[in-house]
Amino acid sequence: MAPQPRGGAPFRRKRKPRRKVVVHDLPPHMPASVFWSAVSAWVRLPPSMPSTSDAQPVRAASESTATVVYAEYVPGKRSDRPTEHDTPSTAFLQFRHTDQLLAFAKAFQGHRFRDAQGHEYVALLDYALVQHAPTARPARPDALAGTIEQTPEFQAFAASLAAPAPAPASTAPTAASASAESNQPESTPLVDFLRTQEEQARTRRAKKPPKRAPDKKRPEAPEPRKPGLVAVPLAPGMLPATSAPPPKGRPRSGHARSSASRRAPPPRRGAPAP
Repeated sequence: MAPQPRGGAPFRRKRKPRRKVVVHDLPPHMPASVFWSAVSAWVRLPPSMPSTSDAQPVRAASESTATVVYAEYVPGKRSDRPTEHDTPSTAFLQFRHTDQLLAFAKAFQGHRFRDAQGHEYVALLDYALVQHAPTARPARPDALAGTIEQTPEFQAFAASLAAPAPAPASTAPTAASASAESNQPESTPLVDFLRTQEEQARTRRAKKPPKRAPDKKRPEAPEPRKPGLVAVPLAPGMLPATSAPPPKGRPRSGHARSSASRRAPPPRRGAPAP
């Protein structure tokens, strides 16, 4: 919990003034020396500040006349494709005093740069998101630097190089072995793999019992029936009859009926009775 003063009002930390600015939208192909010469009237580095690159801002004559404590220029990049935008250059400046920052912003805000093709670039100033200036830390000394000769692995390697090499054994091939090797066909891993697959398939086929054909006889075709005749099975001991009597009942259609069975037609209306 933040400490509170005696009056009961919340404690407020004193805000540090912002003195670091970023210069946006600089020409992507502008060298650093051109930018530093353009801002030389407001940006001067202290003489004790170490140099990080060849192109640096103007050095002040003394520490009291220096205006910035940190200055960096990041060059942009021109795009080779017409569909892509160029990456503009950017500059970071951290001033010592606020009035020096305000004077630079008033004079350089909206400054126009024009290249050889006639393109104009308008500089835009803004406060940097990170107000802290990066500090150069000294590199830590490596504790293992220069100690490789004391390691046992390097000593064993140096001893193996100093030892005389053993004489190679006689491996001259004889004429018979050379001719036998030349007569053998050349084998490759793919050919060996195919041969192994073929041997395995042959072994599986030998172990598998042969298949037997099914002993199923096709049924004989029945004799064709004669039209108009129906075969009736007879009981044992009976003989077929030579002629069968005509069936009883009404005569079949088409046979001539007797005259007695025919009915007389009904009399006509108005005719005399017989």
